[in-house]
Amino acid sequence: MAQMKGLDKGLLLLAFFALLAIASVTIIYISEFSANVLTDQEKWGQFGDYFGGVLNPILSFFAFVAILYTLRIQVAANEEGEQRYEEQLREQRLFQLIGLMSQTGVNTKILNIGGFGDFTGHQAQHHAFGRLSESLAARATWEFIPARSHIETFEALEKKYKEWRVHYWPIVGFYIDSIFLVLEFILKEEANKKFQEFALEALRVQLSESERLLLWYSAMFTARRVGYLEPLLRSGFIDDQDGSLNDPIKPFRNDMLTCSLLWSNSQLEK
Repeated sequence: MAQMKGLDKGLLLLAFFALLAIASVTIIYISEFSANVLTDQEKWGQFGDYFGGVLNPILSFFAFVAILYTLRIQVAANEEGEQRYEEQLREQRLFQLIGLMSQTGVNTKILNIGGFGDFTGHQAQHHAFGRLSESLAARATWEFIPARSHIETFEALEKKYKEWRVHYWPIVGFYIDSIFLVLEFILKEEANKKFQEFALEALRVQLSESERLLLWYSAMFTARRVGYLEPLLRSGFIDDQDGSLNDPIKPFRNDMLTCSLLWSNSQLEK
């Protein structure tokens, strides 16, 4: 619609200048050779030759400009249509991926592990994170003492994560991997920041607090996924304004984030 309005205005402007050119040529001829041209047949013929000779190239130029302008508007309209189609297709793919991810989460089941009973869906993810949280909290309480370096503490926590992973990743790993797949799709859209922000928010609200922290620690303690930590942090995946996130190493988050980046670089170089 905006393109059509622009086309209408442009063509009206060209038509105005064309009429102005016609009027100017007529006025100049009459002012130079008198108004008798309108009654004298011979002068009328001379006027016709003059009128056509002067105006033909001018009007041809205006017609050429009008064609170029019309083509330009059509190309811009086609590009805008293609852009809108790509945006709609991108959003459709995003929600398809989120839908598949959610279905994977719903199908997660923990069957009577350690006498806790059966858990499915979000409850299963919450239970899995609870076991990880307890393990990390126990280790963090002992490790965070002045005598130990942060990197030693990180390595001790990473070891506890690996122990947890052996037992729980076969259960929840498929779901966490599907979240990382959605994240990868979103973060590839670097050129469209608005879509990226919208998509990250759409993904965030689909996850419970426990699932967001599972995602956070899975990225922190997996060398090839450490790059996801910064966008997760920036997009508020682990914001804790209500104080409800049960993050056992939140007081040391910045130190562990730095250690994770250093550790991942060394792991990927091996």
